[in-house]
Amino acid sequence: MFISDRGLFPPQAVKAAVSAYDAEIAYADSALGGLLRRLAGLGAADRTIVAVVSDHGESMGELIDRYGYGFDHGEFLYRHQLRVPVVFRVPQTLLTARGAMHTAPVSLIDVMPTVLELLQITVPPLCQGISLVPIMKGQRLQEIAARDIFSERRAFKKAPRPCLEGEAWSLISGKRHLIVSTARGPELFDFEADPGETRNVYTQSSRAQTLHERLRCRIEANRALFEPVSFEDDPDALERLKALGYIR
Repeated sequence: MFISDRGLFPPQAVKAAVSAYDAEIAYADSALGGLLRRLAGLGAADRTIVAVVSDHGESMGELIDRYGYGFDHGEFLYRHQLRVPVVFRVPQTLLTARGAMHTAPVSLIDVMPTVLELLQITVPPLCQGISLVPIMKGQRLQEIAARDIFSERRAFKKAPRPCLEGEAWSLISGKRHLIVSTARGPELFDFEADPGETRNVYTQSSRAQTLHERLRCRIEANRALFEPVSFEDDPDALERLKALGYIR
C-alpha cells in the first residue's frame, strides 16, 4: 500500500509488521508439516508428489523511504516481490535422492515440467520452463546456470502513482537484475554487492545494453506467443480475479 503519512510507520512499527509476516510463514510451515504427516498416516505419502510454491513475495519496509510504499505486492518488480519458495516432496519410488537445498536460479514455470517428468509424462513443446529433476538428483544443469529469469507487470487501468504508469519488465541474469519500466526508465542492480537493490548502476555497467537487448527480445517473443486474454464478457471470472487481487 502507499503510505500517505510516513510518520505512522516508525522503525518499531515496521519491525512489528515483519514479525507478524514471519508468524504467517511459520504458520504455513506448520500447516505443511501437518499435511505431510496426514499423508503419511493415510499411507499416501509414497504415492503423492507435494509441490509448494508462492505466487509472489512481499514488500515490508524496503520501499517506504523510496516510494512511500510498503506491506503489499504486485506494483514493483524488485526481488523481494519476485523471490518465492519452491519446495518439492517426492516419493522415493519416483526419485531416490536425499533432501537438499539448492541455490540455482529457477522459476515457477519450472514446476509443471518437473512434475510431468516425475510422472513420466511428455512435456508440451511450448512449455517455457525446464524440469528440475536433474538438480534433485544432484546434477548441475548448465541451462539453469546460464538462463535468464523473466518477469513482467502489466499496465494498470489506473496507476495508483505516477511511478507505476505503464508496464514494467524484469530480467535476472546471474547476479544482475535489470528492471525496465515505462514510468521510471531502466534500473540495473548487482544484488550480490547490493542485496537490497538500492543502487542503480545502469549507466555505469558495461553489460547494461546487452541485458537490455536480451530483455527486449524476451518481451517480443512473449507477445508473439501469447495473445491477450479478455474477461470483459465473463462477469463471474472478473469477480473471481478481483477477489484474488489480480485485477483492479
